[in-house]
Amino acid sequence: MTDEQLFDTMLAEIKERFKTLIGSLPQSPDRILEDRTIPQKTKGVYVFSELTGNTESVMYVGQSKGILGRLNEHCGRSDWNKANFAYMLTVETTGLKPIPYSPNATKQSMFNIPEFKAGFEFSLCRITKMSFRCVTVADKLERNLLEIFAAVSLGSRFNDFDE
Repeated sequence: MTDEQLFDTMLAEIKERFKTLIGSLPQSPDRILEDRTIPQKTKGVYVFSELTGNTESVMYVGQSKGILGRLNEHCGRSDWNKANFAYMLTVETTGLKPIPYSPNATKQSMFNIPEFKAGFEFSLCRITKMSFRCVTVADKLERNLLEIFAAVSLGSRFNDFDE
């Protein structure tokens, strides 16, 4: 099999996993974390979305080698510094510009701003109320490709592959 054929085969598999991902039943992050319905070491790709009226908006697509642990991080149940989605959501909803990184001013500096700190807590709560879908993907390259494919195909608001 040539490299091109191998890649075409991988893309076909990515498209099938994408169909499985978007066809899966949305779940509440709170419920998943309470019931532990996803095994701890599940590797895969996940999607956060919100329903506004009859319209579902895809907010964020991610991938992890431990989806349950990553979900804990997104919902702020571990280190706040790992809740990047909540941070981006807070920047957007508060309208506050992130402090440019320097050795003396880090992302943590934003938490010295009361409006940002309150907005971050609200964002964490908001994320726990979103819809969550995931699909198991063991292979790291396939996870990366599926994350990008899903984020682009679904028009995710908070994915940025520029950096």
